Amino acid sequence: MITASPVVLACGADEAFAMPMAVTLFSAISHLTRPAEIYVIDGGLGGRTRDRLQEVLGQARGDTRVTFLNPPLDVLRRGTLPLGGHSPMAYLRLLLPAALPPEVTHILYLDSDLLVRSDLAQLWDQRQMVDAIAGVPDYASPVVSGRGGVPNWRERGLPANAPYVNSGVLMMNLTAWRANDLAGQIIDYSLAHQAVNRFADQDGINALLCKRCKLLDMRWNIPVYLGFDAVLRGVEPNPVLTAAVARRAELLQAGGIIHFLGPRKPWQYGLGARNQWEWLQWLSRSGWFDDDTWRYWRLVLALRCDALLRAGVRAVRR
Repeated sequence: MITASPVVLACGADEAFAMPMAVTLFSAISHLTRPAEIYVIDGGLGGRTRDRLQEVLGQARGDTRVTFLNPPLDVLRRGTLPLGGHSPMAYLRLLLPAALPPEVTHILYLDSDLLVRSDLAQLWDQRQMVDAIAGVPDYASPVVSGRGGVPNWRERGLPANAPYVNSGVLMMNLTAWRANDLAGQIIDYSLAHQAVNRFADQDGINALLCKRCKLLDMRWNIPVYLGFDAVLRGVEPNPVLTAAVARRAELLQAGGIIHFLGPRKPWQYGLGARNQWEWLQWLSRSGWFDDDTWRYWRLVLALRCDALLRAGVRAVRR
């Protein structure tokens, strides 16, 4: 372990994900026991949105420093980057090594659809043990040879048990990334393997860096689908999933980071999970809707009605 220092976080979004990004960062710094430096990759935020984000984060901790990064986005349009159902914003994290000042040697990257419940300083203090990346094994495919792992792992000569991590929470050793232009290599890989790519840049990150990956405890990236038995029945059995199911109550109730993976987000119809209401409480605490609280309550009412309707339909089917 190393001496305490400000926790350096990065997140990125366009206007469509500005509100959930605010909840991700607000919940993160609300739990911190030390100052934070936050870098926001601007994927198309409006001026008012940037101001609102700074106001929200300033309420959480007055000593938080927020810096907006405006890297050229042309690299994300080079050829046709495979998305696998994701937004092109999924590739924003690859711009961090070039966009950040050279004195920033490590960064803890967070997706914009997270709810942080623990002090991320516990993760930050492990950064010097990270070769290239650190992440949580993907619950559905924790190794590259899994059904959702790296499709061409044999051709690449990767060990079958090499780890495959979810890229939503990622510690990045930027010194290593810059020295080897890892971002460029991952983009090149994504373009060259469009036919088999399924999860945007996550496939390339794992294909190139699985041998340089430190694994983190599963509590630091808990997919919300862990609470849905119907979803779990469709997941390929594996030791990581078995261990997660054994810890399910603990993880869903008190785990470090909840990740709202998948097409249904907590601010949209169709999720209906307990963690959705927890997320909405943090949205309220953040003050994002302080200038129009009726917008917040309309959202809550609509989502509650949707959840009750879906529960009724399920009950009738049973």
